[in-house]
Amino acid sequence: MKKLIQTSILAFWTGMCLAANYDAATVSEFTNAVAKAQTTGDTITLAAGVTLDFSTLESFSSGTSWGTMSAPDTSMGISCVWWQKEIVIQGADDTPWSEKTSSQETILDGGGNRIFYGYGGSGRKSTFKNLTFKNGTAPSGQNGGAIVFANSESRGGATNCVFKNCSAANGGATYAVPVTGSLFESCSAGTTGNGGGAYCDKNYCILSGNVFRGCSAKNGGAIYLSDLSASPAGYVANCVVSNCTASNYGGGMYSSKAYNVVNGCRFEGNASTAQGGACYNASASSCVFVCNESIENRGGAMSLGSAVDCAFTNNVCTKNGRGGACDKVAAVGCTFSGKGDVSCGSFTRCVFDGIVPDGNRLWVLDAISNNGSALGVTNCLVVNCAVGRIVNLAGQTADFANCTFADNTISNNGYTVYCDIFNSNSGVGSFVNCIFSGNKQADDTAADLKLWKSTSGTCSLQFSNCLYTDGFINSEKADVFSNPVHAPAKFVAGSDEYPGRPYYALVRQSAARNAGLYTSWMDSAVDLAGSARILEGAVDIGCYECLPPPPGLMIFVR
Repeated sequence: MKKLIQTSILAFWTGMCLAANYDAATVSEFTNAVAKAQTTGDTITLAAGVTLDFSTLESFSSGTSWGTMSAPDTSMGISCVWWQKEIVIQGADDTPWSEKTSSQETILDGGGNRIFYGYGGSGRKSTFKNLTFKNGTAPSGQNGGAIVFANSESRGGATNCVFKNCSAANGGATYAVPVTGSLFESCSAGTTGNGGGAYCDKNYCILSGNVFRGCSAKNGGAIYLSDLSASPAGYVANCVVSNCTASNYGGGMYSSKAYNVVNGCRFEGNASTAQGGACYNASASSCVFVCNESIENRGGAMSLGSAVDCAFTNNVCTKNGRGGACDKVAAVGCTFSGKGDVSCGSFTRCVFDGIVPDGNRLWVLDAISNNGSALGVTNCLVVNCAVGRIVNLAGQTADFANCTFADNTISNNGYTVYCDIFNSNSGVGSFVNCIFSGNKQADDTAADLKLWKSTSGTCSLQFSNCLYTDGFINSEKADVFSNPVHAPAKFVAGSDEYPGRPYYALVRQSAARNAGLYTSWMDSAVDLAGSARILEGAVDIGCYECLPPPPGLMIFVR
């Protein structure tokens, strides 16, 4: 037993001795520490308040003290620190970057050269903490101005770091490096590269809790996600991306695969020349998009991909584009407000509240359109918008089911629903179980359902089990209008018999209650508030299902 204890103590002590700590305050001391560090977990701590100028590093040569590898390929950057060791390199002060003073910073200045290149199975697992990387520039055509992790499946990364004024062909600051809690500022991949701040290649490249400011690239002004498999997918979480630009796609972020996840991020003030002012082709959830812009094309905030529980406010297409908020996006549970229409794609349980013209478009703004591509809108609420046309259908099919259009204002020559031809293709619109109530023209003329349909081509408008109140204009333009309900909608108004119910939910006395047309998708669906789509054995008209009265509540109907 005694021998076993002694053996265990020896093993424990040996394990403790495996990792070593080194301190450095100059480039020379740092390179000596890197040469000495041999073991997984060895830590090099750089002094606070110092600047290490890495432009003074000499070329590597065979036989130097950079591990057991032979001389590196000089095309990868002869002045950078090149290593194959799984070590920790950290600044002495761990104060969060946003709170640091200059005396607390540890600055690594590339002086126009790349700073770190992690190679092989160990090099790409190294960890960087509490450091500021400045002026890191990759050699011509190379990636990662500050840090590169070569090959795939990086497991190390950077935490609480700052990357400023770094540049490369791809990944202005980092390439294939997981980064958390850090700042990327004024980093660039030029006008031909991708990922102005960070480029994620292969798997395990997670970006979490970072801030990207003023970064630029051809695609993905701040972030580029590329060559990632579906499991695990690229992951961007709780990041703030602002004032980043792309000369092509994705002013804030570009994703080569639509399953790459973006969660809890804020995109503000980003711009792209082409599609996706903030984000191109990603799976976004719980994100906020504010004041993003597509300058020449579609999708001021998002283009392609999906959005769940996201908020879009004042996103625009500056010139001849569609989808100020998003274009060809599958959106669920999202809110849209201020400047920014939506175009094509699908929208389920979404709210469009107060959509207004952006002032830059070549035509009158629509709230919802499908210029040349399919559109599906289900269980949505469209209210308080002030636009030329609430719905503009052109050149493709559009299906609206259980939507409520209420208290919107259209221009005097505008329409509630407009159907036309686009590129020789006719618009075809189907509206089932929808409410049109309280809509009007700018001159206060009632326009609950003001229609226009082109007589050219095969444009078609069909309305089934829809409710309208006043202002049914140009009804002869509809091809089919079956089972209409002409009556007041009777919405919940403030504190009614159902405290906490949304304003545009139905009261029990509404003619829209149990008056909808049943289709099979409703069996497993929920309404805008998350209640079952079918209650009391029938479906209601509109985006909200009328709830049964609370237990003990008596309803009197005159």
